[in-house]
This record gives sequence, structure tokens and C-alpha cells, in this order.
Amino acid sequence: MKDRRKSLTMPLASGIFFISLLVSIGCNKTNDSNGNNFFPVGKNYKWVYVRNNYVYDTEQDIEKGKLDTLEIKISKITPASHGWILYKLEGGSFEDVGKLLRIKQNRWLPVFNGLDTLKLTSNIRPKFYNNNGYERRLAADKQLYLKYTEKDLNEATISHLTVRKKGIGVLHQETELHKSSYYEGYTDNLLYFIKGRDTVWRAETK
Repeated sequence: MKDRRKSLTMPLASGIFFISLLVSIGCNKTNDSNGNNFFPVGKNYKWVYVRNNYVYDTEQDIEKGKLDTLEIKISKITPASHGWILYKLEGGSFEDVGKLLRIKQNRWLPVFNGLDTLKLTSNIRPKFYNNNGYERRLAADKQLYLKYTEKDLNEATISHLTVRKKGIGVLHQETELHKSSYYEGYTDNLLYFIKGRDTVWRAETK
């Protein structure tokens, strides 16, 4: 199973821990005035991913996978009460913030349904954080790793992971349900990041 999982996901450091994000962003509706934050959002922003849906059962020796192309875009930007600006996603969602990004004009952003609140400033503190299944870390490659692990009523473990890059957003995300010998989930790897008519980032071809 270990080798199988490596083939399904981009290389990630084993025993991922995560970090606190703090990036400086403008307090306007595009939230991307300097292009230097982990949560770039704006009108006509679009992320195109290759998705791998998989099922793996070691006891029954069942292994299934399906590749699809997924396009997530910002379809609506709405000012809300108490200084919040809402960015509605269409076509999919991000594991850390869901389908509705919420950014406040005082530069705070909640993740994993309010499990943590990240202050958007230019500094990164603390460098490591791990509490009650929630982990965050800024890796040596300057990418932000955010993970949440939970257990359901049947004692299955469900993990959610995003890997973000400044100015680009989510490079990789995944969800996996694991119970005994059974694994089920998906991985998304970014192919293109598009602003309007311009492709500003594309995955390297090997």
C-alpha cells in the first residue's frame, strides 16, 4: 500500500506537519494586489487539476483508479456583513476552505470550517503547529501544508490535505478515508492556473 500511495500523490515529506500562514495581501475584492499570498482570489481566476479517484483493498486485493480533469473557478464575489468578502467557487472546492472562501477585510481567514484562523500578514509564526488533528507547516520549499485528520463513528480515519504556493494557490490536495485494509479517496494535482485569458502557471512536463 505504501508504494501504491506514492504513485497516487505528488512527493510529500513523510509525517507531514503544517505551518501557520501569514501573508500580506491587499484588502480589495481581488485580494491579489501584490500576488504574494497563499490564497490568491480574484475575478475570472481558474485552477485546472488532474484528479485521481481511487479505491484500494488489501484483503480482497482490489485496486481501482479513475483519472478526470477538474476545473475550479471563482464564479461570484460578494461583500458580506462584518467586513467579510465571500468568493464562491464553481466546479469543485478546496479541502482547507471549502466551496466558499471567506476573507475578512481585517486580514483574517478561517480554515477547515473555523478550526483555525490564519492571519494574512508578511510574517510566519509559529513555524509549526499541531493540535487536535489539525496540522500546519511552511516547508523548506516555501509551500504551505495544511492538514486535518478526523475519525467518524465507525472509527474510520479521514484525512484532508492541501499544499499551497504563494501567488498560485492549491498545487495539490487530497482526501482519504482509511479503515483497516480499505482505502478510498482522491488526489488533485494542478495543471494550470489561469487569470482571465492568461495562463500564469502550468505544471512542468517530464
